[in-house]
Parts: sequence; C-alpha cells; structure tokens
Amino acid sequence: MKERIHVFDICGTLYNSNTTFDFLEYFFKTNKSYCFYNKIRKSFLWCAINHILRKCCHKDMTRMIALHYLRGYSREELLAAAQVFYKSFLVNHQNNAVLDQLHYLQHMPEEKIVIVSATLDFIAEVIAEQLSCTVWYSSKLQYQSGICQGFLICDLLENKVEKIFNDTQIRIESVYTDDISDVALLNIAQTQNVIVYPKTRNKWEKVIEKKIWDVNIIEC
Repeated sequence: MKERIHVFDICGTLYNSNTTFDFLEYFFKTNKSYCFYNKIRKSFLWCAINHILRKCCHKDMTRMIALHYLRGYSREELLAAAQVFYKSFLVNHQNNAVLDQLHYLQHMPEEKIVIVSATLDFIAEVIAEQLSCTVWYSSKLQYQSGICQGFLICDLLENKVEKIFNDTQIRIESVYTDDISDVALLNIAQTQNVIVYPKTRNKWEKVIEKKIWDVNIIEC
C-alpha cells in the first residue's frame, strides 16, 4: 500500500521568510563584512547577474558566498542560534492559514506530514522540532568533526523530486508551496496548494493556466 503523504515547503510557505538569508542577517548582524555583502547582494545588478548564473549554470552564487560565512562554526552553535532565531523572528512571520492545515493533517493518523525545503539543515531541524514533524528534508551543509565547512553537500534547490520523491511506493496527496521551481513536485501531487503573494501572482497564474491544475490558492 502506498504511503499517503502531504508535503510542506518552509520558506514563503509555512513562514513569510527566506529562512536562510533571514537567519544569516540575524546571526551576522554585528559582522561588518557580512552586512556589507548583504547590501551588495540585494542590488539590482547583483541580482541580475545571479539570475543569469542560476538559469545558465545552475549556480546560486549569492547563496554560495553567503554560506561561506558559516565556515568555522560548530553545528551546535548554529542549532542554538536557530532556536533563538525561530522564537524571536519566525514565530512573528508565520503563515497561519498554512500552519492550520499542517496541524489539521497531523491529527489524522493515516496521513503523513513531510517538510521539504532548500533551507539549511540546522534551520529545518529546529522548525521540524517546533512543529512536531518527525520527517523532514533540507539542503545539507558539509561538517567536519562537527564544524561547518561553509558549503553544501546536498542542495534541494529545484531538486526535490529527483533527490527525494523518486519512490513509486509514495503517494503524494498534497503539496503546499509558494515556490514556482516546485512545479515538478506539484505535478506528481494529487492536490496542489499554492501560496501566492502579490509579487508572484502573475507568474503563478501563467503556470496554473498552462498546467490546467485545479489549484487551491492560499493568498498571503
């Protein structure tokens, strides 16, 4: 019998936040070098160049450089910081409509909740623990003797189906996401739940029209 699972994205879905960069801004708020880089990476020119690199080379240089700042920190330090970040920041950026759906499904024993996100492992771990979710997948940082090396060994950005959901015994009942790059994941779901923001509405409308999906839209 196939497992019935419900997949929830994190960034922009459970929380109105890019959790990786919001965490880095919190963690390095007194680091002058990172603060300077953070301003540069938000500039129009930088964003345009990074967009081209992602499309042509599948490389997110913005994130790669940002993650290098984590080099030398222990996983325990990062977990502790993520717990404070969750309580001081993320709880104030919850998408309650989506969280309500997650909690509702958690009370149905035949359904299985799976959190899947391209965010960093220690952030996803804290969020999953706070939401009482035992199954979660995220991008993974490289650690050596418990010390972060500042780069990823597994990146789920635009790779969720290939790296996680390639088991034919899995039945994905529903997917909740705001991320247009999750189209492949939505394609294999029985029900598509799309979290739409004003700035993404037009893009989603085009995708939904093209796919002819009967989508449940959650506006944020």
